[in-house]
Amino acid sequence: MQRVWASLAHGCWTDGQLPTDYLPSGKSTAWGSQSCGFMTGTEGEADFAVDGGQVKIHWDNPWAGSNSYSCSVPDGYSCTRNGGSGDNANVAFTVTGGPRRLKALTKAHSPATAQAARSTYVTLNNNTGSLLGRTYDRLDGGIWTDNQLPPGNIPPGRSGSWQSESDGFMTGTEGEVQYLLAGAGYVTVHWNNPYAGSNSYSCTVPAHHTCSRTGGGGNNATVAFTVSHD
Repeated sequence: MQRVWASLAHGCWTDGQLPTDYLPSGKSTAWGSQSCGFMTGTEGEADFAVDGGQVKIHWDNPWAGSNSYSCSVPDGYSCTRNGGSGDNANVAFTVTGGPRRLKALTKAHSPATAQAARSTYVTLNNNTGSLLGRTYDRLDGGIWTDNQLPPGNIPPGRSGSWQSESDGFMTGTEGEVQYLLAGAGYVTVHWNNPYAGSNSYSCTVPAHHTCSRTGGGGNNATVAFTVSHD
């Protein structure tokens, strides 16, 4: 199952618990969202491509009222649900049936949305010759832009991109993503695009590696980091 869409109508993604990029047959995965405002709830959707269509999972845990869930699947598949009650709910969906072979499909394009007051689009170029695997992510301000979450893995010679944006009156966005560089240590990228003041960035890498940066100015910033071996 290949993730092709993920978004929140309400709330924020829980730090370090973003939906996975790819879920092999016979395996399971987990993600979390939470309320992030006074007397609010959380609601979201994650869609995964399979042979024959898409699996669409929706959850809604409002401040007032009952939790609700849905799981739609293509013909030939079935989806069952367990749990899901309470203010801090745990719910499990099980998808069965359909073709045995699951095909990773190209990600769907995000629909056009109004530009936030502040946003930062980050690209991380992996020129190390080793795999980068995401180990942690968090936002200290703002929200993840719909369907632009940090990838779980960035293979050598490839790039990964993500974006966060402001969410509220006169606010900015700030976040950090950490990747494990196989056989070396951690690569940590941090960005801060405040409502008032200058943008700031940092990139820390293991010994015998370098991290260079290009771009990053403006209210709706685009910045690129390139990690290389010395």
